[in-house]
Amino acid sequence: MNYTMPTLHAKQIFIILAVTLFSFSANAQITTTVSGGNAYTSTSAGFGIACGTNSTGYGPGTNSLLNNATITITYSAPVTAVKIPFTNFGAGSERETHRFNVLGQTNEVLSFGCSGITVSGNTGSSPSSFIYFGDATVSSTTPFTQIQISILSRYGLAIPTSDFFNANNLIISAPAQCPSTPVVPTLSAITLSNTCPATTANLTSITASNTPANATLTWHTNTPASNATEIANPTAVNAGTYSAAFYYSEPDCYSDENGNGTTAVTVTINSCCNAGTVAPSFNQ
Repeated sequence: MNYTMPTLHAKQIFIILAVTLFSFSANAQITTTVSGGNAYTSTSAGFGIACGTNSTGYGPGTNSLLNNATITITYSAPVTAVKIPFTNFGAGSERETHRFNVLGQTNEVLSFGCSGITVSGNTGSSPSSFIYFGDATVSSTTPFTQIQISILSRYGLAIPTSDFFNANNLIISAPAQCPSTPVVPTLSAITLSNTCPATTANLTSITASNTPANATLTWHTNTPASNATEIANPTAVNAGTYSAAFYYSEPDCYSDENGNGTTAVTVTINSCCNAGTVAPSFNQ
């Protein structure tokens, strides 16, 4: 079956491309999967009146059809605010309404970059006699991984091609994630001994040259690094092998989500010959 795009004032019939993968650069390369509907790709460069700061850059859309359809957007890691771009929201003189539902939550907030689209809770309705293109912003105080778009009346949304998604960061904010690949501490020394008269060694005298900006160097009895293995007083340790790790306070993890990626330090304790407390006596 062949599809042709209607003119500016004709009714539009659309939904999103079925199972398309888009990549983003924010927060440890969060990826997004968009699924649902029967789709075809338009050759139009956009429609109507701009709605949003980036709307002029929205190129050809991946469009589809069917009323009462749903589209699911799945993020590979939790997010708290995202933009959903569209090249069409409205169909000539016909008013359209779509729901942007954060699955599993009820506290999502929906907004648009212009006053032309009416928002009620998590639904947006296009104005009559206008066709808009721009973006919807969905946010929540609780991190989420899925948004479901439901077409409640008339036709549907037109979404830009995957090239646009791959070239732009549409994730506004996301909770900090533990590194997928741990940063292993590069230490100033991997062996340490006491300095007499001290009978213990000070691990904090060793520094790391590659500490991430949002991390601190911590010391542990072994690997994997965890709260349970962290040394309470690293300034005074006995002989043994200890593990250095980077601690990230925001996602609350050591090195990575499993506590791997540590550097071992071997401590030896030298015997000290301490002076007596009684002065020696001499024969005259």
